[in-house]
Amino acid sequence: MKKHFKMYSCMVVMLLCSISMLSSQNNQLFAIYHIKVKPEKITKWEADSKEYVELRRKAGIAGPYWFGNTRENFESIWAFPMESFADLDKIYQAFSPENQKKEIGEANYARLNHPEYLEWVKQRAVLLRADLSILHPEGTDLSDQLYVRWTKYSYAPEDAEKMQALFKKFKAFFQKNGVDNHYGIYQYVLSSDEQAGFIAVTRAKNAVDMAQRDASNNEKLKGAEWDALVAEWLTVIKGTEIMNGRHRPELSYLPEKTD
Repeated sequence: MKKHFKMYSCMVVMLLCSISMLSSQNNQLFAIYHIKVKPEKITKWEADSKEYVELRRKAGIAGPYWFGNTRENFESIWAFPMESFADLDKIYQAFSPENQKKEIGEANYARLNHPEYLEWVKQRAVLLRADLSILHPEGTDLSDQLYVRWTKYSYAPEDAEKMQALFKKFKAFFQKNGVDNHYGIYQYVLSSDEQAGFIAVTRAKNAVDMAQRDASNNEKLKGAEWDALVAEWLTVIKGTEIMNGRHRPELSYLPEKTD
């Protein structure tokens, strides 16, 4: 992570997320660093990013920490867990040129810092809504679940409460009918490009594993209750965008595991 992380003054607060949600059990706030790498620079950029992670690890730098993900369309998603919005300033300070030169050395910073490799940068904050999600039990080993599917849902701002109610209905249906579908629902709460909405994130071993799971689950998605739920969904949803990619442990910077 070589560019500054700063939420620009044009960011808007999405009123869909209340302060009470931020403190709800198992909800997790993330700062998102979303970038588009020029296709001809992707190999070099990933190599530099991997080296940057290794330099931070060798230096024993205690945070900020992030999960690195890449998409098939040359976009990357860096997700920084936060305790509160106050951590945004900490992340910005940590990735200032002055601090990075101090932590990894001026020569390394000059060699690895290439903003010209990027087409654009977007910065957001999202909240993992545990109340809308079906999460894996705490402690589940997901180290082999590296394939990621992001599904973004668009809707009219006035339908935000309807969307949340529908997510809860889908969750209840899946759990009642034994649908093998663990997922996280993330809600935009800050955005430099005024994005609003929800994103569902699902993981699998690979694309084949994801497709097989979908096919198995589809056998359980039937009946009058399901048909009514889908019909209600179609009155609210305005668009769906699906993006695939991978979680990249080698591009992530996380605390060392302890026994």
